Amino acid sequence: MPKLTHDQLLRSVEGATIQHSGTAVEHQDEKQQRLSSLTSKIEDILTSFPAEGTGLEGFSDAINLLSSYSVNTSSRGFLGKLVSGPSLPGIAADLYVSILNNNGHVWRTSPALSTVERHVSLELAKLFDLRGPYAGGVTVPGGAAGSMLAMLVARNIISPDVKIQGRASKKYAIFVSESAHYSISNAAQIVGLGSDSVIRVPTVDNEIMDMLSLENLVRAAVDSDKIPLMISHLSRCVKGELKTR
Repeated sequence: MPKLTHDQLLRSVEGATIQHSGTAVEHQDEKQQRLSSLTSKIEDILTSFPAEGTGLEGFSDAINLLSSYSVNTSSRGFLGKLVSGPSLPGIAADLYVSILNNNGHVWRTSPALSTVERHVSLELAKLFDLRGPYAGGVTVPGGAAGSMLAMLVARNIISPDVKIQGRASKKYAIFVSESAHYSISNAAQIVGLGSDSVIRVPTVDNEIMDMLSLENLVRAAVDSDKIPLMISHLSRCVKGELKTR
């Protein structure tokens, strides 16, 4: 089978993308009926995949199938709660980074991108008015990973012995909004604190955490010999606010 050229691959992706971005909006019933055949079509391709590949035609068919059954984020009517529509600068940058293919795990393997990463983290910190010598941080693939990392760091600061020896013998208290995402409880389990350590704080108007209730719950936790570990109100899908008394 002839080897595919870069130009052929890019043209196949380009054609499917242009066609997909111009797809008309479907009625919900039509969409559900069409999606009902998705699994069988994907399985047909994967189970009949030859060892020598399928060439340009097979590649184009796979791209068209994936595109036709995916959410059209390029549509003018697209409004995602977690992502926005693609932008040309973003697409170009994504393509460039994929071609560059540097590994960012240490500075010497990607000195330029690591420098950019540090600058971006500092700029993101400024959005939260964090400008001191410890401002910055790391980006993570989502809120669930962010909650787990924050909880792990808080635990290691409050109880460094647990970091070294493992198995926390003390009881901790993690205060979150009553509308916090379920991933905060999952993070508590993974870090080894248990979901019982998560204490949900009532909210007031506009789902704002009530500071009086928070204060009372903190005092109650201390009286129960629990160690307050962290207060998290950003582990949510929609809002993240604090109300002062």
